[in-house]
Amino acid sequence: GWRTTIEHAILDEIPRMKPLIGFSRSQTVAKPAGLVGQETQAVLSEWGYSDEDIADLVDRGIVALG
Repeated sequence: GWRTTIEHAILDEIPRMKPLIGFSRSQTVAKPAGLVGQETQAVLSEWGYSDEDIADLVDRGIVALG
């Protein structure tokens, strides 16, 4: 079938659709969705925000870190 189960950081084991297409030279894998704010620090740092700038955004409720 088209259904599989994956491990989620909060919800434990959850059902999910398998990838609907496949490629001959690479494997497709169903993975859990990221958590809210999981990559925020890394992305903002990559965009040039300092740790202090990011802390200010968190304090003001503009972004969340996961």
